Amino acid sequence: MTLSIPGYQILDFLEDGTYYRLHRGVRLLDQTAVTLKILDPNQVDLVSLQTLRYEAELSQKLRIPGVPLVLAVEGVDVGSAYHAPMLVLEALPGESLRHLFDRVDRNAEGFSFLFQEIHEILALALSLVETLGYLHEYGVLHRGLTSSNVFWDSKTKTVQLLNVGLAPLL
Repeated sequence: MTLSIPGYQILDFLEDGTYYRLHRGVRLLDQTAVTLKILDPNQVDLVSLQTLRYEAELSQKLRIPGVPLVLAVEGVDVGSAYHAPMLVLEALPGESLRHLFDRVDRNAEGFSFLFQEIHEILALALSLVETLGYLHEYGVLHRGLTSSNVFWDSKTKTVQLLNVGLAPLL
């Protein structure tokens, strides 16, 4: 089944999370490249809605490099009987570390396939540590740091962290 969301053109699927799906798309109103984070309608409860709202508020309040800005919170019909909340995020370039590591598993060349030089591995680590440092400066601890929540852009040598809504304020 192809996903269709009024007001958006879905370009491709990015990632499956425990409670959500990520899609790359375009907001038709202004042709803005976006990432759509759609909660699984079977997982929607008070806690997941509060987490989503907190992620949107935290994104707007802190505006931390390496954490995608939430542009809007909307609802979307994902089937004949299902309505799910959706975060509209700024576009996420690159791909998740999980997808990168999956490609390594399928390639006999291992990490040399992903990272041409040690400098690239160090750039990824430095960008990740800098982003976590920004979060910690504001008293935010990311509790869901997994390879699915880290997007690596090899062109700009930067990471984007997802799911900061799981992060409590310290």
